[in-house]
Amino acid sequence: MLRRDIFFFKKIVTGFGRRNVVIPSRAVKKRKRKVSQQISDAESFTLDKRINAYNSQELTTKLKQLEEFTKQLRNHVQLADSLTKKEKIHRELQEQAPDSDSYDDAKLFLDSSKLIREGESRMVPLDVPLNSANLSSLILSSSHQARTFLPKELLERINDNELVVKSLIDKQNRNWNTIVDRLYNSNKKLDGISLRSLKTSLLNKVNHLSLTNIKKLDEMLMSNISHDLTRYNIAMYECIFSNLSNLKPSKSFLPSDKTDYVFETMEKLLLRFDEAKAKCSADRIGDEDSAISNTPKLAMSQFILNCCIKYASKTMNINKVNFFLTKFSKDYGIQPNKENYTTIIQFYNKLGLNKDAWDLFTTMKFLSSAHNPDVTTYNTMLNICSKEKNYAKAIDLLNEMHDLGVKPSAQTLSLMAKTLAKASSDPISSEGKSHSLRLLGWKYIHQIENDPELQNGKGQDHYLKDTLTAMMALGAYDGDVGLTRALYFTYVSNKFKESIARWKSKFGTSIPVDYKKVWRNALDPYLFNYLLLSYANHNPDKTPLLLEYPQGRILRRNVMNSADYVSRNEQPEEINVKIPMLPIANINKTWQIIAESRAMWQFNLEFGGTVDLAKLPEDCSPNFLTDLMVKTENEGEFTFQLLHQIARWKARLVNHEILNTKSLTTFLTIPIKLGDKREFLSRISEFTYEQQEFDRQVDFLFDSQNKLSPAIETSNDTDRELIHLDQIDKTFCTSFFVSMKHKLLRSSMIYELIMKAATKFHDSELASECWVKRGQFRKTSAFQRLTDEEKTATDSTFASLMVDFFTQEHKLTDAMAIIMTSQKYINWTYNMVKNLHKELVMVEDTESTKILLQIVNKK
Repeated sequence: MLRRDIFFFKKIVTGFGRRNVVIPSRAVKKRKRKVSQQISDAESFTLDKRINAYNSQELTTKLKQLEEFTKQLRNHVQLADSLTKKEKIHRELQEQAPDSDSYDDAKLFLDSSKLIREGESRMVPLDVPLNSANLSSLILSSSHQARTFLPKELLERINDNELVVKSLIDKQNRNWNTIVDRLYNSNKKLDGISLRSLKTSLLNKVNHLSLTNIKKLDEMLMSNISHDLTRYNIAMYECIFSNLSNLKPSKSFLPSDKTDYVFETMEKLLLRFDEAKAKCSADRIGDEDSAISNTPKLAMSQFILNCCIKYASKTMNINKVNFFLTKFSKDYGIQPNKENYTTIIQFYNKLGLNKDAWDLFTTMKFLSSAHNPDVTTYNTMLNICSKEKNYAKAIDLLNEMHDLGVKPSAQTLSLMAKTLAKASSDPISSEGKSHSLRLLGWKYIHQIENDPELQNGKGQDHYLKDTLTAMMALGAYDGDVGLTRALYFTYVSNKFKESIARWKSKFGTSIPVDYKKVWRNALDPYLFNYLLLSYANHNPDKTPLLLEYPQGRILRRNVMNSADYVSRNEQPEEINVKIPMLPIANINKTWQIIAESRAMWQFNLEFGGTVDLAKLPEDCSPNFLTDLMVKTENEGEFTFQLLHQIARWKARLVNHEILNTKSLTTFLTIPIKLGDKREFLSRISEFTYEQQEFDRQVDFLFDSQNKLSPAIETSNDTDRELIHLDQIDKTFCTSFFVSMKHKLLRSSMIYELIMKAATKFHDSELASECWVKRGQFRKTSAFQRLTDEEKTATDSTFASLMVDFFTQEHKLTDAMAIIMTSQKYINWTYNMVKNLHKELVMVEDTESTKILLQIVNKK
């Protein structure tokens, strides 16, 4: 399996001519693949290179590299000795071995004294020639292998060692559902097995069960203790709650029911615990005169609270979180710990309850030393700072971490860089210091680049993706197209190749590669939006920020050299990824950016070109609309069925993760900023539609049908369809409705964008048309569903854009008319009328200036 996406960041920041040195794990029980430390052949690992003895960081790095090289060399020697020994033994066995017919299959398992260790886990008999049949027999049919996973008494009830081995041999993806289901269908189930054996062999291991199998396991445990609730111990509760917390809320809903069965199951288990606890208390009171009481004691654990909060936060329902917090605090005296508080803060972050998150974060710091926020908590708060574009608060949090001795991770520094990048995009939040904020953001990226411990930290996959995202954000807001497209191209290429390799390792050649699914995994909508943003912010007359200092120039050069747009460095056996980018490192012409941005948009929408949006869907016949009208009784039912079909096309044929309002807005902004009016009108027409336009098309169809109905009352269905097709222009209607699969309904944000385009292109006709159509949009259900605050906010923004348009066109009277007629509904601020005020002062219109300032300062 390819791991290029994991090493991608290291590759681009450290240059070329590097090799990977794998650090083998010393643990025998649990082997984890560690990410390699790269050692430079030319520079980093030159033994006679002079080292600055006064630089502690350089000395530490060099010592670690020497230690890793020594470990690797020692393991190579051990491996060579092992291979030589095995080859010698195998050759001797082949010379002395009798005919294969004289071997008994049982000999594979009886001669356990002659087993030797190969590597760390595989055991091979010395007296048997190594072949695929023996290995398969050893892995799939050996009771010895099965006993390593389950005790003998459970294996006897399952009565299928091969099934046990197949289900549990893969440590990363063990299928306990099959084991639980087979035990449930056996005669004895779990009856008669001691509680100690259950805890050590089953309860501590089983995970990721389905809701059905969780209930089966619970039923078997109850049967094991003869339905005596007082004997249902805490280990059983923890096992059941742990598996429930891993379920997704959407998985627990039936199609026709919105009951949350997982939450309901958790409630029932807590009630059972309360009942058992009350019974135990009553029994202890009755036995208080006895010298020794056999009544068990039940005590709720912190782990169960963790499981409850973990699942409740997935439901995005604050009432469920509060239920568990109140229940455990009031009934069991268990308060949330640091991990619980961090989970709740993350939950508040998802819901947008930033104030509550800040309040809880402050509370954690004053509870106790055990509740002090850790690096995960601080990273969550930095995420909130990024959303709020509050770079000052983010810097304060980082300084607070240093003061408290909390060591920042690579994710921490990446979040700092991303926060500074987002803050630099807003003139208000950046306070006119956009350039300085982005420069500070690159400083944090260089800290990750220069610190091997940050690059090799825990959770590398996630942290390196965060670093890549931060780099793309800084490049996108700076308009550095060369940097962002190189990052995006290399990441997507590596992700695509990794997905291909994973598919082939899983299915081999038996199942053809599903390239649509592969591209769905490789194309990242978040990174793609940053790529589009870099296209929009590109200025050919501006020098990229990284070129202003030496370390930035080196980093940018390494990143851009890592992108092989023409696949020159690919090996013959490797798959060439066809991403429609121009085969040049730098693009600085308007037509190049326009062409490449459109090609990349189409490429992402079509799952890497596996779908052609220009063609009609296969299930769309020429008589599609006619057939649908015949099947429906009225216009409302027809509209519902039509929209349902369009939604099915969109889900099947369009990458809806890319087709969202945010990405579309960025895509439409590109021709506006680059001054290409024709391209903007083409994009707005091709990828958006209006509600009133859809209603007109539906009304046209039914009006035409009603006009034809008197003439075809006596006709059969076939004649009716023929007449209908002859007299109604169905081609245009069909193409319009089918095109809706890759279009978004125009919202207030799209109309605001059109008004900005009219201002940019000095197009009065486009502005007037936008004004009228937005007025019609205000009458649609999409606008009416907004809250009063949202309606007022969108009206205020659009009115401000209209004022800016009239100001630019020197129609100051019209601009003043908009402000004066809407002052009862819109709270006009100076920032909204700043351009108009400057124009009025310039033309010395004192009366209008006085009125304008009175409206702005009416508070």
